[in-house]
Amino acid sequence: MAFFDILSLDTKLIKERIEILAQFKSAKWLIAPHNIISMIHAKIMGVSSSQEELTFNDIEALILMQDPNDVSPQQAISYLLIIILDQLFEENASTQHLINAISTQHAKALSKRAPMAIFLMAIFALVSSRINPDKNTDRLESILVSLADNKSRFRITKYTESIIKLTQAYQAKNRREYTMAFNYCNECLELFKRNQLNMNSLSVYNLIIEIFTALKDPVKVNEYKYERLCFMEDNSISHHLFVLPNETKRF
Repeated sequence: MAFFDILSLDTKLIKERIEILAQFKSAKWLIAPHNIISMIHAKIMGVSSSQEELTFNDIEALILMQDPNDVSPQQAISYLLIIILDQLFEENASTQHLINAISTQHAKALSKRAPMAIFLMAIFALVSSRINPDKNTDRLESILVSLADNKSRFRITKYTESIIKLTQAYQAKNRREYTMAFNYCNECLELFKRNQLNMNSLSVYNLIIEIFTALKDPVKVNEYKYERLCFMEDNSISHHLFVLPNETKRF
C-alpha cells in the first residue's frame, strides 16, 4: 500500500504510512521501508530529509548480498522505492547503474517470468525508455509486450500492464511515431487518473508535452501544460516537482 500512496503523491497519506511502517521489523527488507519512504516524502515536500543519505556503493553492496535465485516482494518493492528516489533527484546515471546491478544479480530469477520478475522487468524497461533507450530497451519492450499478450500463461498485474503500455508510449516517441505514442498516452492517462496514480499521470503529461514539442505544435503544448497545471493544483502537488527539462524550448 505504501507504494501506491507514493504514486498518489498524497503527502498526508505517505506520512501516515511512514508512521505505521516504523512500528514493524524490517529485517527481510533490503532497506527499512519507512526510512526510504521518509526520504521520498521529504523530496516531494521540498524539505531536507532527516534520514542518512544512501550512496550508490552502499546500495550496490546490499544488492550483491541478495539471493540471485529469487525476487521476493520485499526485494522488488525495495528496488522500486530506490529507483523512485533516484528519479525524483533526476539521478539518471545512478538509476541506470542500479538497474544494471539488479539485473546482473538477479539474472536467473528474472528469466523465470514470475510476477515479481515481470514487474521489475517492466520498471527497468520504462526507466530505460525514458533516460537511455537502446537495443536492450527494444528487446525488453518486445519481451514484455509478448508476455502481456499471453496473460493466460503469465500472471501479470494490472499495474504491470499499465507500465508496459507506458513503456510502449515512450518507445513510440523515441521512434518518432508520435501519433501512436499519443494514443498510448491517452490510454495510460485514463487508467492512472482513475486509480489516482498521480506520479504516473504527471509522467504521461510530460511525455505528451514532449511529443507536441517535437511536432512543433505550440498550441497543443500550451494546452497540455495548462491541463497538467490544473491537475497538479486539483491534487495539491508541489510545482517544484516533475518540471520538463526542455519546456522553455522555442519553436
